[in-house]
Amino acid sequence: MKRLIVIVVTGSLLLLGTACSKNIYHWGQYENSIYRMHKKTADYNNQAEIEILVREIEKTLTKGLLVPPGLYMHVGYLVSLEGDKEEALKYFELEKVNFPESATFVDGIGARLK
Repeated sequence: MKRLIVIVVTGSLLLLGTACSKNIYHWGQYENSIYRMHKKTADYNNQAEIEILVREIEKTLTKGLLVPPGLYMHVGYLVSLEGDKEEALKYFELEKVNFPESATFVDGIGARLK
């Protein structure tokens, strides 16, 4: 009898955990973009990566999901590589607004950029 109770409780917890694991973030191409950036294949294009990620952000917000942590920062970094410091700082600010716990890090990077 105890064994049956343990099995039922364990199974219920597993099902509950699976049901509650809905991802609130839309990661889209974010992880692939980081990989491509570090891999720097022959066809890597920084501007194309920015366009892909900006579309991902728009798609995410349209779906009512949250932009994942670091995505705004990553886009800002790519934009800074293109030389547009003002636009990069806008993305850094979006990272801080959405993830206030990142403020110290973002402010440090922003200060170096200025």
